[in-house]
Amino acid sequence: MAKWPKSTAIVVAADTLITSHPAWLHSLIITDSVAGAGATVYEGQDATSGRQIAHFHGPNNDSFQAVFDPPLWCERGIYVDLEANVDHLVIHYTPQSLNRPEGD
Repeated sequence: MAKWPKSTAIVVAADTLITSHPAWLHSLIITDSVAGAGATVYEGQDATSGRQIAHFHGPNNDSFQAVFDPPLWCERGIYVDLEANVDHLVIHYTPQSLNRPEGD
């Protein structure tokens, strides 16, 4: 499996524009305090104009991880929309300027 140099992770607790630039989306971890709370991830800069990638529900008082292998290409950036009872979301991505994994 290729190694991704200089990828980054960010922790968010509210609706957030992760990046407005093209990026590879590797994984996310959602932690909630109520069963069924979730997060929606968009390719784009907001929930209105972005293309929905997926909606994730976390388990009650626990965490859920989604790993994309191969990573998802988000040409127009990455935006996350969190529901009320999501404690936080960790999102792991690589910006466009670093979009070539070692060994490819």
